[in-house]
Amino acid sequence: MDFNEVAYTRPDPDAVIATAKAGAADMAQATSPEAALAVAKRMTAYFNDVDSAAIIANTRHTIDTRDAFYKQESDFWDNFEPQLDSATTDYLKAVLASPYQEALSEIYPKPFMLQAKNQLRTESPDVIGLKQQANALSSEYTNLIASAQIDFQGQTYTLAQLGPFRDDKNRAVRKAANEAYWGFFCPARGDL
Repeated sequence: MDFNEVAYTRPDPDAVIATAKAGAADMAQATSPEAALAVAKRMTAYFNDVDSAAIIANTRHTIDTRDAFYKQESDFWDNFEPQLDSATTDYLKAVLASPYQEALSEIYPKPFMLQAKNQLRTESPDVIGLKQQANALSSEYTNLIASAQIDFQGQTYTLAQLGPFRDDKNRAVRKAANEAYWGFFCPARGDL
């Protein structure tokens, strides 16, 4: 299957957060290793689907940052991912507090559990707004870099396309390519 054929559907943010909270409650109320494992399998599949949607949207946006639809999707994910992280943290608290750690290790290996503990230490609803701002700035930078159209040797190139010229055997070509490349980042640019 070609990547362009992979279906993309934006998840409903309220439903995702509600599902994460329900998963946390189900994990906390699990009365057996089998029940905890069933919740873990269900939630892992669900979070994988949500993460896949984010990856598809981000990849398609970076392929063509001029695509209006995926620009909107990028903006959506910039705003929603910090909220999703917060909701995921509630689920992770329930996983880490579960008395069925041995059964859960079938789904969540030790590195995952260590990462979950770290996330609990660093995640706070107080920083959602800051994370949204950081995401927006990162996307703005990505769009700026992707928009670069640099005239070089009579043709127009992107920053990435200048790479081979910057590694050319000929010193004069390398020098001119690097000047063109770094000229894009000139301190006089107001948008950097």
